[in-house]
Amino acid sequence: MIVGSVVMLMPVLMLGACSPQLSSHGREHITAAYSLGTLTCDLPDNVRVPAIMAAAEGALRGRGYSISSKASTDDRGRIYARAPRDSQVEGVSIEARVTSTGHQVSIHVDPLGDDSRSRALLDDVLARLGR
Repeated sequence: MIVGSVVMLMPVLMLGACSPQLSSHGREHITAAYSLGTLTCDLPDNVRVPAIMAAAEGALRGRGYSISSKASTDDRGRIYARAPRDSQVEGVSIEARVTSTGHQVSIHVDPLGDDSRSRALLDDVLARLGR
């Protein structure tokens, strides 16, 4: 009987884990959603990908990360940084891309994601953008 109840509750428990966790960030209270290990937010059209990537690089370097790779165009950018040696984090990827309504920024902390670390990085990026 208990096993049957647990099996029946599994989809309900998993549904809560899959729902994005929303919160507000920066001076402009930009909504960010954390889901499946990645934090995502939308920025207005007047914030350009190269500016987002420069702010991301500054935020990562300011926290002691070393940049492993970076690539950026006016439409899309990605930066991957390795964490300092004493960190439990392997690395962080930050991506920005043009969308139909502006720009989307995604932050993923390796290996499995880290909500609080991702949000702290987003706050730093937004501050560097004046947002």
